[in-house]
Amino acid sequence: MELSLFLAKVMGCYFLIAGLAYLTQRRIFAEVAREISGHFYLIYVFSFFVMILGLLLVFSHNLWVADWRVLITIISWVTLLKGLYWIFFSAHAKKSLIWWQNHKAFYNFTGILVLLMGAFLVYHGFLFHV
Repeated sequence: MELSLFLAKVMGCYFLIAGLAYLTQRRIFAEVAREISGHFYLIYVFSFFVMILGLLLVFSHNLWVADWRVLITIISWVTLLKGLYWIFFSAHAKKSLIWWQNHKAFYNFTGILVLLMGAFLVYHGFLFHV
């Protein structure tokens, strides 16, 4: 349970900050996506970091339980699968980045979703178990 609380705190704070950034710094994220999509090697290097993070999370927190902690497990698996996807399908990942930068509604949806997940995890990590 301690690891779950720790990861909820870290992921929750990260998602709150990332969600707010998605909602308030759209132009910067579009510029970053455009820049990364222009450099194939950046996508490939980035994908290995994401894969390593996913492996660390999956191996440390693979709890398929019927409570809030399963969200951390799902996020862990999604992180690992995203890293693998970007490694083995880098060309398609590049097209995804280009699509992402051209769809402003996606920033809003992503920002709100990430913000809600962050609030949920912060609640469970900091407040729920006090």
